[in-house]
Amino acid sequence: MRVLLLRRHHQGGLGAHVDELAVRLPHHGASAIVEDAGTWMPNEAGGRYDRDTTRMLRDRAESVDLVHAFGPRAAWACAEAFGDRESWVYTLIDPPKTLAGPMIERLNLAALGLAGSHLTLNRLVGAGVSGVEALYPGIAIEPSPTRTREEARNLLGLAEDELVVGAMSDHGLMAAFERTETGKLLMVSTTVTPPESKRIIVKDWMPRPEDAILASDLWVVPDRDRGYARNAAKAMALGVPVLLRAGFREMVDEDQSGYLFVEDEALPARIDEILGMPLSREVVGRAGTLRARERFDVDATAARIADLYRDVLTE
Repeated sequence: MRVLLLRRHHQGGLGAHVDELAVRLPHHGASAIVEDAGTWMPNEAGGRYDRDTTRMLRDRAESVDLVHAFGPRAAWACAEAFGDRESWVYTLIDPPKTLAGPMIERLNLAALGLAGSHLTLNRLVGAGVSGVEALYPGIAIEPSPTRTREEARNLLGLAEDELVVGAMSDHGLMAAFERTETGKLLMVSTTVTPPESKRIIVKDWMPRPEDAILASDLWVVPDRDRGYARNAAKAMALGVPVLLRAGFREMVDEDQSGYLFVEDEALPARIDEILGMPLSREVVGRAGTLRARERFDVDATAARIADLYRDVLTE
């Protein structure tokens, strides 16, 4: 069974997910070929864009049994190239920015759709998408971290006794952190402007983002309109307690394997409260590790996807 894993770019969480699947799918009977289509699949769709993309995609799919599209643009391309056939499936980790009629019509041409969370699933089904199920993308879970907390902090120039809050996106977090009373915020992002505050450290790039997680006492994911975050799953797997916006509630058992917040106004006090509870952070971090191993192991995801491929190809 040969499968083409189709994505537009290799960067980001979606790119990392495809890379990890490509490594693990062969262990479950599916030979995977990764196609980075950014050079020939423009972001624009319709008209000549679809004609050119269809020609390129059909050419690349000639030697495979199935195409797995990752992201809404890749799914659109497969719908145009293959139509209503048992030859392609898709994964949407987050809800698409638009769920207008043309997108729904194309998603419904797929043999199968996978949603990266129940939030995404509910959004798709509510818009009229059929034949879709929820499956967490998962992460590669290592037996133990490759670096210690102390080593990660030394690399980042952080003192051992400092309380550090880590994050990879803002969504109001930096403004909220300015109103906290203790600690430092370590923000790993290429899209935020470093503030003048000495309590907020911005790293625009790190070769190993997990070093920022390992160096943190609390990992915050403030993103809106999402139900699964790769960096949250990674933090949980590494034993770092997470504080997530309430949209991610399906990832944790509240106050047991992770913390939640609802309103931005409550975030500063919530951060101060959690930083002031070291025993709770330790317990929640350990429970988060167990939950990550049970729910977010990409090898289990790959096994399920391989089974679904077989189901599609034998129907």
